[in-house]
Amino acid sequence: MNKSMLLAALLCVSTSAFACPDLTGTWTCTDHEGKTSTTTVTQEAIPNGMKYTTTENGESQDLLVDGVSRTAEDADMTSTMVASCTSSSRIDAKIGMVGKSYDFMVDANMVMELTDPSTLAVTVTGFSSSKSGANKQAINQSSKCVK
Repeated sequence: MNKSMLLAALLCVSTSAFACPDLTGTWTCTDHEGKTSTTTVTQEAIPNGMKYTTTENGESQDLLVDGVSRTAEDADMTSTMVASCTSSSRIDAKIGMVGKSYDFMVDANMVMELTDPSTLAVTVTGFSSSKSGANKQAINQSSKCVK
């Protein structure tokens, strides 16, 4: 599983910090193509949710899971994500991306669910297309992570 997928998943859902999954630890993830990666996660309660910090290959990124929609921009794209904890074992996220330099857009949903304390299933579904909606391609990817 790549870092973007884990990040997106972590940003998904939250009703309260107590309802969010405990993802603290080091996870080895295998994506839908059989590629593996290792990510370390720490977490901290924030108002109405959880802040997860992921570290992979020496790079860290904070993920806020509190039901608030956030937008990020760079030279190539604008991304929007809202993430919430729907239970003590599940995070849901809505992800949108629109290219600036390139003609593309993504509309996807991500679910991260602890199937037991040491196994995390991540599923991303949706579509990608040109900005006009042409060339639509389905996204249906899953990864499994273990501590």
